[in-house]
Amino acid sequence: MLLLGLLMLAAAIAAIVEREAEFPRGSAEALVQEYELAVAAGDWDAAYALLSDELQQACPLEDNLPFRDRSSADARVTLQGTEMVGDTLIVTVRVTESEFEGPFAANQWTHERRYRLVGGDGAWRFSEYPRPFYGCPDPPAPPEAPVPPQP
Repeated sequence: MLLLGLLMLAAAIAAIVEREAEFPRGSAEALVQEYELAVAAGDWDAAYALLSDELQQACPLEDNLPFRDRSSADARVTLQGTEMVGDTLIVTVRVTESEFEGPFAANQWTHERRYRLVGGDGAWRFSEYPRPFYGCPDPPAPPEAPVPPQP
């Protein structure tokens, strides 16, 4: 019981001490942070508004809704770096996700996400659909014409 109390105290202290990074307003890093926070909060309108005009025109939000996955509410996202490739800025983040199933049954895994951004000078936007938006599904194929019976 004492061990459980110590674990809970350590988690509470870590949550209080840990602060969210602050990035310059209008920066690519701030855009990715704003996007991750909107997705974690389930604010799909705010997240969708950060996509480029081309992505928004190609697939309206209501057509993207079936492709939403669970939020990243139990995730920690940290900036790993940025790299300019041509006119695209690639922002790489490390995501550590956690699942808790009781005091001693915690699962945690880490992976990277890469976001492609275009714009600059405070006008950054996503140039590829970021998770959990995956673009519109292909329209269904038209029904085949019936084959007339042969005599």
